[in-house]
Amino acid sequence: MKCPKCGREIPDGSLFCKYCFAEIRIVPVYESKVEEKIQDVMQSITEEVKDQSKEEQETRRRDETRKKRIRIGFILSLSGVAAAAALYFGITSYLQSSPSYVTARAEAAASQGDYDGAAKILQEALQSADTGNPDLMLLRASYLEQGGHYEEAISLCKLIIASSSSSEEQIQQAYGTIIRVYQDTQEYAKINDMLAQSGDRDLQEMYSEYMVSLPEASTPSGSYDGDLTVELTVTGDSSIFFTTDGTTPTTKDALYTEPLTLGPGTWAITAIAVNHYGLSSDPVAFHYTVRAAAEDAADAETERAGT
Repeated sequence: MKCPKCGREIPDGSLFCKYCFAEIRIVPVYESKVEEKIQDVMQSITEEVKDQSKEEQETRRRDETRKKRIRIGFILSLSGVAAAAALYFGITSYLQSSPSYVTARAEAAASQGDYDGAAKILQEALQSADTGNPDLMLLRASYLEQGGHYEEAISLCKLIIASSSSSEEQIQQAYGTIIRVYQDTQEYAKINDMLAQSGDRDLQEMYSEYMVSLPEASTPSGSYDGDLTVELTVTGDSSIFFTTDGTTPTTKDALYTEPLTLGPGTWAITAIAVNHYGLSSDPVAFHYTVRAAAEDAADAETERAGT
């Protein structure tokens, strides 16, 4: 084989001319069958590449579908979590505003001596509910009383008494709180006036020790013949003081201990009742005219005729 540059003979298979150092390019000569084989291999490779491309596309499609499902599932999960959270907070809010929960919080504060805090908890609950709950109002009035806020406690109890939604038992409890307040402040006259104005016989009987009733006489005022016996009584645990000349009695006057015997003449008996709290009733007057008995009048007439 000759060098294409210098024309000198060079051994077969040489890559360079040893004389001019020119590069010897070897162009292989293939047989037709070899070329066909090569084309077949190249076609196979091309088809494999195409198949691989399709598989990769299918894989990508499946991956995209899976990712979409994951995103949808995540969104649905978030929605479920949000719904569960809303439900949780809704239930929690309801429980925290329930009377039993509020009562427990208030009682916990009161057990530590924080009556003002307990009353505040109940007040906030009553304001948020925007309705009057007699039980919560009663409990708050009790804590106000224990905290020394007497006027607030009384005002709250009066609202309970005036409310149409209050039961008879709740009304009686409200009266009881007011009575305790007046007892602490030694305003016994206010207890008596309140009970008298209530018109509730059962309530008056329940708290009869705080009431003072008007004295009553066994014999109504009027004119009678012969000696007259008059018995004075009063409802409840009270003492009776009286006079017989029409003047208003005090605790310094006569204490009634037994029935009064009235002889001939005119009598103006005035009596008051005083309970053990020192509260006096209004005075009550009874007027009697006692005439001599018929036989006594006859004896008197005979005596005058003999003279």
